[in-house]
Amino acid sequence: MMSRDEMRSGMDAEHASESKDVRIVCERALAHANDQLTRQVSWLRGLDLYWEIESARFEQDEHYYKVVVLCYPKNAEVESKARWEYHIDPDGELYPGTPLCESKGGWSENMNVGDENTEHQVPEAIRVAFSSEEKVEAANLLKESASEHADNDEVDLAIADYTKAIETLPGDVEAYHERGLLYKNIGKYDLAIADYTKAIELGPSDPVAYNRRGIIYSIRGEYDLAINDFTKAIELNPDAAVAYNNRGFAYRNKGEYDLAIADFSKVIELRPEAAMPYNSRGLAHDAKGETDLAIADYTKALELDPEDAVAYNNRGFAYDDMRKYDLAIADFTKAIHLDSKDPVAYRNRGLAHRHKGAYDLAIADYTRAIDLDPESPKAYKNRAIAYSVKGKYDFAIVDYTKSIELEPGSASAYNSRGLAYSAIGDYDSSIADFNTAIELEPKDAKFYCNRARSYQSKGLGKKAEEDFRYVLELDPNHDEARTWLSRMKETQQDKGSEKKEEKGKKEKKHRFW
Repeated sequence: MMSRDEMRSGMDAEHASESKDVRIVCERALAHANDQLTRQVSWLRGLDLYWEIESARFEQDEHYYKVVVLCYPKNAEVESKARWEYHIDPDGELYPGTPLCESKGGWSENMNVGDENTEHQVPEAIRVAFSSEEKVEAANLLKESASEHADNDEVDLAIADYTKAIETLPGDVEAYHERGLLYKNIGKYDLAIADYTKAIELGPSDPVAYNRRGIIYSIRGEYDLAINDFTKAIELNPDAAVAYNNRGFAYRNKGEYDLAIADFSKVIELRPEAAMPYNSRGLAHDAKGETDLAIADYTKALELDPEDAVAYNNRGFAYDDMRKYDLAIADFTKAIHLDSKDPVAYRNRGLAHRHKGAYDLAIADYTRAIDLDPESPKAYKNRAIAYSVKGKYDFAIVDYTKSIELEPGSASAYNSRGLAYSAIGDYDSSIADFNTAIELEPKDAKFYCNRARSYQSKGLGKKAEEDFRYVLELDPNHDEARTWLSRMKETQQDKGSEKKEEKGKKEKKHRFW
């Protein structure tokens, strides 16, 4: 067996900078072989095996270590040893699909049975397994074909080839990984989860499979399941920065900002030269209302990566929240300069222009955003708001209508269009829109308030009163509803007094006659 010094010297001299942790990589391979292979590979169970490192080298082009581990039974006549090839990245993570059985072993084991010394041949299962190079080669060819199809966006053909590879070699973890990735990309999340679950079953110590399955759970909004998977990936590889980052986003999406910040801080500790974790932590600070800390993180991200358009966008939003509109506009402009085809940057700059009161500039930015992404309901909605402020209600109604067409479940869009109809005196249309908004979100007090105003404008005081009374049920401290009902009561009392006075006059007149 190779000594630790031999492990080091076995590395190419030209890759000396990578060889500093070859001992750790070799130990990782040996530990996996001893602990996992003997449990996962049925035909190795029950055998007393030797495991040795044959070679270890850093593959510069592929950026991973290739470690070849030999195995054969103790007390055996060894004709050839079984070779298992591991591909391990510099962080100690096994690449999906490894180890690979590169060559079969041929051995016979001497066993004592009573007083007789009988030669025991290796079981048939071992012979078949070690002679399956043809199956491995066939599966590899299918995976190569699948990869080419995927590169050409022929997803169905790629999935078909990965499926054939799995049928050919049911234990091919890489095929499950790659097919799962394709399923994820086309939105077939149940199938993707099934593939990564199978990959975990075949390789329970593989953190990559847990991480990838966690990503899909996050996409589906199943954040607790995602966090469980990311946590397992971290347990298997405590230095897996990507798992901390992904778990941080899951925590942020759950509203658990302190836990998110802790995870992003860990990523920064592991990858201090990376801009992304600063940007991610900034988002968590932003969501928590810690705008100054968010801006500090975005600024650090930009120091590390001055070409990060996302960080400029995020810092611009933070400045906008602080009403520092000129700084916000400058950041959004920089983001546009870095990526002139990004509609989000134009939408964001339009928002800052609108907040600053520069409505024509805002409309111009929203129009550009729509040109780049005609299917964005946000751009139409925001442009409609700018048109409304300028008193161009007909234009606003057209944009709100397009926004509703793209996002028919948006109660706020119906409410906003209802306000625009009210502004031009079309109260029937405004009431219809407020009705729809209420159907979509029946507990939003402002929708009832807006409908009450339209009822009042149409002279339907009783209906307006009903809406304002319900507003107070939803929000007992609602000022407008309380004020309106108070005035209504005073008006009714005044009318009552007038009627009483008029009746008294008639009675006096009657008595006079």
